[in-house]
Amino acid sequence: MVSYKVIKERLESEKGVVYTAYGIKAVKNGSELCRVSDIGCTYIAVKKLCIRCNRLKLSPVHLRDVAEDFIAKV
Repeated sequence: MVSYKVIKERLESEKGVVYTAYGIKAVKNGSELCRVSDIGCTYIAVKKLCIRCNRLKLSPVHLRDVAEDFIAKV
């Protein structure tokens, strides 16, 4: 079964500003299947998205589309 987890990243903008961002990774049997970086800057919002992905048993092939829709709403 696939599970989704929040990932924390330290990234640098084009202007050289370092910031913390959160993304999501899909994991199955301890192996990372895919990840989407820099979805949001608040842990809580990305965690709620992970919970929803897990609850709905999202297929990893749809993770990028779900992340893009999430970003568009923020």
